[in-house]
Amino acid sequence: DSGGTGAESAAPSPAGAAKSKLDTLSKDDLIKFAKKQMAAMQKMKSRCAEDEEPARGSGIAKMLELSGLSQGDSSHGDGEETEASKLRAALEDLQAQNTMLHDELTLLSNVKSELEAELERAKEEFQTEREELEFKIDELQMTRESAPSEPVVTLDPDQQEVQGESKEPAVNTEEQQKLRDQCETLTRERDSALAECQHMRDILQSVEIELGEKTKDFVLQYQAMREQGTNTVRELQDKIEQLSQERDGLLVKVKDVTEEKNTLMENTKEQKLKSEDLKEMVNTLTKERDKIQSLLQMREEEMQKLNDERAKEFERLLEEKEKEALLLREEKEKELKGLKKEMEDEVQDLKEEREKIEESLKEEVGRRQETVSALELTIKELSTEKADLHQKLEEASSGLAKAQEERELLGSRNSGHVVDELEKERDLLRKSLEEAQGGRRMEEVQKEFQAHIENLEQERNMLRNNLEELVKDTEGLQKDLLDMKAVSEKISEENQKLQAQISLMTEEKEEKENEMENMEKERREYKEQLTEKDSLIFQLRNEMAVLQVSSVATLKEEVESLKAEREKMNSSMKDIIHGAEGYKNLQIDYDRQTEQLDKERERVEAAERQIAELTKRLILILLQYETLSSEKEDLQAGMETMRSTVRQLETQNQELQRQSANLDKDLLAERAMKEQKIKDLSSAMKEVEELTAQLRKQQQQSQQTAQELEQLRKEAQQNSLLDMEMADYERLVKELNSKLSEKDERAEELKTQINTLTQKEDTLKQEIEALKSQLDQGEEKTSKMKQLLVKTKKDLADAKKQESSLMVLQASLKGELEANQQQLETSKIDVCELTAERHRLQEQLRSVLEQQQRTSSSLQQRINSLQQERDTAKAELVATTGEFESYKVRVHNVLKQQKSKTTAQSEGDSGKLEREQLSSQVEQLRSKLAETQQSLQSSAAELQQLQTEHDTLLERHNKILQETISKEAELRERLLSVQSENVALRSDLSQTQVDLSSQVEAQRQTYREQLRKLQDDHRATVETLQGQLTRVEEQLFNLQSQNSAVSAQASRKPLGSDPQRRSTDQNQAGLGQVALSDLQSMAREEGEGMETTETESPSPALLPSLEQLLTSPDPKQEPFVWTVEPTKEELSQKLTTATRSMEHMNSLLHETEATNAVLMEQITLLKSEVRRLERNQEREKSVANLEYLKNVLLQFIFLRSGSERQALLPVIHTMLQLSPEEKSKLAAIAQGEEEGAGSRGSGWTSYLHSWSGIR
Repeated sequence: DSGGTGAESAAPSPAGAAKSKLDTLSKDDLIKFAKKQMAAMQKMKSRCAEDEEPARGSGIAKMLELSGLSQGDSSHGDGEETEASKLRAALEDLQAQNTMLHDELTLLSNVKSELEAELERAKEEFQTEREELEFKIDELQMTRESAPSEPVVTLDPDQQEVQGESKEPAVNTEEQQKLRDQCETLTRERDSALAECQHMRDILQSVEIELGEKTKDFVLQYQAMREQGTNTVRELQDKIEQLSQERDGLLVKVKDVTEEKNTLMENTKEQKLKSEDLKEMVNTLTKERDKIQSLLQMREEEMQKLNDERAKEFERLLEEKEKEALLLREEKEKELKGLKKEMEDEVQDLKEEREKIEESLKEEVGRRQETVSALELTIKELSTEKADLHQKLEEASSGLAKAQEERELLGSRNSGHVVDELEKERDLLRKSLEEAQGGRRMEEVQKEFQAHIENLEQERNMLRNNLEELVKDTEGLQKDLLDMKAVSEKISEENQKLQAQISLMTEEKEEKENEMENMEKERREYKEQLTEKDSLIFQLRNEMAVLQVSSVATLKEEVESLKAEREKMNSSMKDIIHGAEGYKNLQIDYDRQTEQLDKERERVEAAERQIAELTKRLILILLQYETLSSEKEDLQAGMETMRSTVRQLETQNQELQRQSANLDKDLLAERAMKEQKIKDLSSAMKEVEELTAQLRKQQQQSQQTAQELEQLRKEAQQNSLLDMEMADYERLVKELNSKLSEKDERAEELKTQINTLTQKEDTLKQEIEALKSQLDQGEEKTSKMKQLLVKTKKDLADAKKQESSLMVLQASLKGELEANQQQLETSKIDVCELTAERHRLQEQLRSVLEQQQRTSSSLQQRINSLQQERDTAKAELVATTGEFESYKVRVHNVLKQQKSKTTAQSEGDSGKLEREQLSSQVEQLRSKLAETQQSLQSSAAELQQLQTEHDTLLERHNKILQETISKEAELRERLLSVQSENVALRSDLSQTQVDLSSQVEAQRQTYREQLRKLQDDHRATVETLQGQLTRVEEQLFNLQSQNSAVSAQASRKPLGSDPQRRSTDQNQAGLGQVALSDLQSMAREEGEGMETTETESPSPALLPSLEQLLTSPDPKQEPFVWTVEPTKEELSQKLTTATRSMEHMNSLLHETEATNAVLMEQITLLKSEVRRLERNQEREKSVANLEYLKNVLLQFIFLRSGSERQALLPVIHTMLQLSPEEKSKLAAIAQGEEEGAGSRGSGWTSYLHSWSGIR
């Protein structure tokens, strides 16, 4: 057991351990080891078989998988990499299995070598053991033989031991018996060992044989497996190469698709970036617009404040002037004396200042006129820019509409071979677009652009309105300047009036001086009276002194008031100068605003340039799309032509099948005719044999008659009476000889006819074989055509699938378009609402402007009323001065008349009253002065506030300018980057266009070559079939003519004796020939389009001569054997049936040709109807956008013929799905051509279909 376990453990162990253990094993262990080795070999063999079977199955399965994968590669382009990886994995598995089989083979060879070595060792050991056992057996036999005689014999060590044991009692019988028993046991063991050795030899021999056979089988199986593996590896390598080529092609396509996808993604990203940049631009522009609006509002408020302040200042100045006028009246009344020079100096100073002010005012007026002219020029430029912007906006809107139309048509842009790739790209783009923005991308961006453009237009309109308001403000300022000029003129007039008053005062003063002289004269005259009344004079002097002091004080006060007025005038002039400076500042601000406007114009121009570039890009894309659409239309036309050719081929194939069926029928008829002819030939041969038999009999009879004649001659020689009979016999012999010669001639003629018939049979057989070969060729060609039809049907099915996918794409795109159009309509509604709001705001602005104009007009009216009041006050002043003068005259008169105290007292009272009144007036004027000073202080404080606000606004303005400059620099950098990207994209686009055009041209060439080949094959088959038909018809007519000739000759034979019958037969034969030729000509004339062949009428048989007829005996006297032949009636019936069948065939051919023509017309009409219905269905899809269609048609109708109408043609073609004829008509109408001939030519029959038969 231990040895068995050791053997079991040694079986799977390596060879070295097996060798070391085999040496220590016994026989039983060796047998067990060999059996276990056999079992292990069988297990290994079964395992190898099991491994081979799944390897084969896996190889077959993998081959099937590979074939399925290769088939799937053609249908599914997405799983190519996975299939290539599967193929690689299968290859690696096969290589691993191959290496495993190699390893197993090496192991088996090693095990075999080890087993062979072990077998050899076992054999050697067995031989040694056998020799040892034989030696031991011999020794035992020797010991057994020498045991009774010799007790001590040299033996084996075992036997020596036995002898050693048996030495002591040598002669014991028991020991001998024991020895005998041992010998017997040893002999038995020897025998058993010999049997076992023999058994082991047999087992080893069988094992060797089995091992040899198994090794041979294994080697053969391994070689077969190796060959199969090499074949499979070659096939797999070939398939892997094919798949690698296909993968390379698909990878190239995938690269192209990925490049196109990347370009599209980059385009979308660039458009997104552009949209974001435009959004930022729009936001910045909106911010700037808001800031400008705020600035304009602030400036409007400042202008309003300034206008209010100026109005207040005007009112204040008017009040001050009125006050000053009143003060001037008082002062002028007081300054009648002593201030002439000061007034003149002051008047001169005032004149100089007035001249200076007038010069400064003239300069300011000139500057303002220049600014007004500049503003008018800027307004004109803005109006021109507005018109240009409107035009550009209209162009941009038209470009956007075209872009939308292009986007509508972008689903049908790609060609048939890129549809799957485009579907993948569409899915990816949809995912990316759904992740990015949802369902609206480019159209929303365009809508935002439109909204931003509209906002910019509104801002431009607002800025223009603001400019108009500024212009109106400038006009108001001009009006204010004119008012100031009018005020200055009024002041100058007042100065002139004051000068006139001063001159009047000087004249009055001179008059008073004259009066004083007169008074002095009177005083000299009345000295006496004065001396008498010194007291009174003293009193009067005192009063006069008081009056003089008071008048001097009043005059001083008037001078001071005049100085104050001059200072006020100076301050008002300074205020005017400050106002001019403020106006200059405003003008500077206006210049800055114009610069800002220029910058904004530049930005708008840059935006317009970008829009123009976008429109150019859109135009380029439109052109590309139009080219692609034209190529697609060409491809579709090619597909339609292919379909039409396929249909024509199908119809031709059907016609060929029909023709082949007809030919089969004709062949059957010909075979029947041939069988009939063969029967006729057999009957003719029988007749010939019978005739030959008759000839032989007649020859025998002639021989017998010759013998009888010889006998008769002999007898005639003997008997002269029989000479007459001999003459008769000679005549009979001659007649018989002539008949024999005739029969010989007939036999020769029949032989010649038989030879000709056999030749015709051979020719017919050859022609039948040629027809069979031609039919086989035609069948091969029809099979090829069928294969081509199957291929074309497959291509058509693929094309239909692609068309269905394209239709689905178009439907989805149209749905998106409809959604976008709805969004456009909503945006249009929003735009309408915004325009309504804009109109409402404009109306509000107009109402506000009207209110301002009304307020200004009311203020002007108030100023006019105040001026009128001033004039009335001046008139009152003049009246008061006149009253004062009259009052002075009265006082002098009173002084002259009354020189008493009572009058003095009354005068003193009146003077006091006047003083009190004047003092009250002075107090009132002082209170008014204080009020005016307070108003001046408040206006100064407001001016300071306005200046601070102006400074803050200037700072803000500077900051905004810096920000705009920085943003302009950034935008310029972005513009440069975008332009470089645009150049790269254009180059990529051009490359893709070149690639697509080359692919399309290659496909066109391949399709044209295929079409040419198909047309050539079709023409060749048609020509061959026509030639075969003509040959068969010729053969038919020849056979019919030959049959008629044979029947005529056969009819002549029995009727040779009767001349009337022969003549009638000849006439009938001639008539039959004529009828045959007529029938032939009729049959050939009735078949239209068939080639006419000249058939040779068979020459009638040779008629017998007159001598033959005279010398020929009466057929009634001769014995005649008659064979049954077809009669004349039967032949005529056959001829009539044949002619009827031919006529029937001709009529059928006529009908089939007419039906084919009608069917072809119906096919063309049905094709046109199907195309019309397809266009109608496509029109129903485009009917959803009737508003757009209406606008396009109205534009087309109202526009003049030219480029604008031609630009609308593709839109109308795509919307209405017009046919090529309608397209050409529309193009002619767009160019201005009138199609009068076509309209005149089509009458009421144009409403009827062509298959109705009327047209």
